[in-house]
Amino acid sequence: MPEYDAVLFDMDGVTVDTAARWRELEEDEILPEAVAGEPPIEEIRALSVSDSYDHLETLESVELTVSAAEYDELYDDHAATVYQETELL
Repeated sequence: MPEYDAVLFDMDGVTVDTAARWRELEEDEILPEAVAGEPPIEEIRALSVSDSYDHLETLESVELTVSAAEYDELYDDHAATVYQETELL
């Protein structure tokens, strides 16, 4: 395994623009698997994974079909692909 002097986590599109890819995955894959019915994509815009789960839990119109741990795992399953496929700005 290579050694690194530092690791940069860029979550706001400064170095890597991943927001559009995450929105696509949330709409097409993550939310349909986590929520019964129509995915409420606009309800989780700009929220972290844990905050989005907590927010979805409070909505009467949303029926979650996964636990918080399973929801995290849905994102984890896609993370490597998103960050390896996205080009640096």
